[in-house]
Amino acid sequence: MWLRSFCTLVDVGHFTRTAQQLHMTQSGVSQHIRKLEEQLGVELLVREGKQFRLSPAGERLYAEAQGILLSLANLEHAVSEDPPFEGRVRVMSPGSVGLKLYPKLLA
Repeated sequence: MWLRSFCTLVDVGHFTRTAQQLHMTQSGVSQHIRKLEEQLGVELLVREGKQFRLSPAGERLYAEAQGILLSLANLEHAVSEDPPFEGRVRVMSPGSVGLKLYPKLLA
């Protein structure tokens, strides 16, 4: 989530609009960036008042993160994919009805 917040911030270029897009608060976005910086031990953004620019480490992270986020999105899609015409079907019925239907279902 921190990585997604970082990349969205870079794409949008503004903390408040990033927060709106991610349905978060502005302080939540700031906290995500700060935690990511702490985890990596580098400064990702050079803050200049309400503006920012990427540090060299931030530029490298952003370049690498694009592929990671794309891979995660593809993974989520592959895992959640549910083919509409594949899978197990179970049918329950009284015995007499089942005996009549069974040969037709096999066909």
